[in-house]
Amino acid sequence: MRTSHILDRVRNGSLSRQATGATRIALLFSAWAGVLLIGFGALEIYKVSPGAQGAPFLSRPDSELKNGKEPVGPLKLQLFMHAYCPCTRATLAELGRIAKAATVPMTIEIVVVQPPQDDANWRSGLAAEAASLLPDAAILLDAQGRIAAQAGALTSGYVVLSDAAGRVLFRGGITPARGHEGENEGRKALLAWTQGRAARISRTPVFGCAFTAPGRDERGVSQ
Repeated sequence: MRTSHILDRVRNGSLSRQATGATRIALLFSAWAGVLLIGFGALEIYKVSPGAQGAPFLSRPDSELKNGKEPVGPLKLQLFMHAYCPCTRATLAELGRIAKAATVPMTIEIVVVQPPQDDANWRSGLAAEAASLLPDAAILLDAQGRIAAQAGALTSGYVVLSDAAGRVLFRGGITPARGHEGENEGRKALLAWTQGRAARISRTPVFGCAFTAPGRDERGVSQ
């Protein structure tokens, strides 16, 4: 066999191995990109998936407002928040803007739902941030979750706005997604009521961490 033929075969084998290696790299890159896309897709779905809402025990039906009865002031706003839910920071920021823009007298209560068997550290987390953003708000500890249960609050970030007669004007969330600030129907509704106008809607989805749910530990953190 001629030397040139041997060299050609060596070159062809080397090129073949290079092509195989390049194909493997391309396949690995495609698989990696696919995993990233699936992960980002799942994250986006989670971000815009609302939490659960329960049926509140109302002292007066909110349907009374549809019968021409005007709200009786001052207004009362309650925010129910999980002691460790990072999504609720966006809700606090939105609530701070709403409170500053309000022209109707309003009291604000921030109900911190403390997980079972938790220690006193809840005061140094989101509750401290809430007190800083809303210095006039009353911070209440709901150690057993009873206040939240009565209001139908199952998810952190749940807001209830009622008038002095106990009629509920609005209940739901005031963020467009989990942990995100921005234009949303909940914000519009609260701005309307707190500026003396009737809101177009009375209920919105809530984006936040569940107070209690299967698969979560005593702090409400996913296992």
